[in-house]
Amino acid sequence: LAGTGNSITSGTVANPSGAIIIDSYTPSLSVGVGGAGFNSLQLPQGLWFGTNVVFQPGINSITVGSTAHTGTIRVNNASTDVFTFADNLTLLATPGRVDLLGAIADGGATMPASLVVSALNTYPYGPLTVTTFGSQTYSSMSLINGSSGSFNFTTTGPNSDIKLAGLSLNNVAGTATFNAGRNIVLAAKSNYLGGSYILNLTLQGQAIDMSAGLIKIDPNTGTINLVADK
Repeated sequence: LAGTGNSITSGTVANPSGAIIIDSYTPSLSVGVGGAGFNSLQLPQGLWFGTNVVFQPGINSITVGSTAHTGTIRVNNASTDVFTFADNLTLLATPGRVDLLGAIADGGATMPASLVVSALNTYPYGPLTVTTFGSQTYSSMSLINGSSGSFNFTTTGPNSDIKLAGLSLNNVAGTATFNAGRNIVLAAKSNYLGGSYILNLTLQGQAIDMSAGLIKIDPNTGTINLVADK
């Protein structure tokens, strides 16, 4: 691998049978994925997808961050940024924060990948679209900038779920849509709350699985749409 400053820009990593783990040496520092401009360690789009991709498609999994990462991992840096990846991706900041901005997608049906976001604080910034052929899994999230656009999470694969562990609003009203190729799965004891703001929430899939129990949904005068095919 090669690069300049704090950014990895070229090289080749091909290890289909293994896993890659990337983190800042100091856990409190920030990691930027995709769009430039927010980083102590920068992992630009060219590493993940395109003609001169560094992380070759077929790697079993790539993890950015760790269970000790206390800093912020940010995907994209503006609502106009686009990030595409082709390997199963986990953004991990167990005691830290993950920010999601712009448009995020896997390689579609020809290069599908799953996305897992696991952090103490997960902040999607509107307007945001996340579209994958693979499954998506999120720790409890707090939507930001809802007045600037909606939040759309979509999985298109026939076996791809969206798994949620809770949702709240951060200082703004918000419209969030989760549309799964297979099922929407809500974690036990998870809350989906407008709080002091109005939440408009759509959950759509072949099934909406609330079997884990003790789930609370309160949109504060907003609209809840539950759409299941069976």
